[in-house]
Amino acid sequence: MFTAEEQSRIVETQICNSSNPWFGTDGGGGTTDRVFLLSIEEVVKYLCGSGQPGSRGDNAYIDDEFNSARKAVHKDGSPSRWTLRTPGNMPYMAATVTIGGKIAITGDFVNRASTELFNVGIRPALWVMN
Repeated sequence: MFTAEEQSRIVETQICNSSNPWFGTDGGGGTTDRVFLLSIEEVVKYLCGSGQPGSRGDNAYIDDEFNSARKAVHKDGSPSRWTLRTPGNMPYMAATVTIGGKIAITGDFVNRASTELFNVGIRPALWVMN
């Protein structure tokens, strides 16, 4: 929970909802938000060294030396998959980051629930003024 002073520092941000760069799945219109999910491009920019998504080749993942920087854990410490705002290869799929830190560009079902096999979560993003 944020204090009133902290809330006042959260920047309202213009969000571009780009289409999936490999499959062309429509990302929809832009929005203005204070809290949002990262796109594939933003994950590559902020959680990869190169800042470039590169080529997926024959793979459905971006699998590189930055996987460990993208891993997330559930509150119990178990690994968790997390959802991005970029659509997957179909409109009902969303790109995700796997429990191993790979970016799944084909995506996963947008309504995927956590299971005994793995947790599913989100990593909200926001910009804060100094």
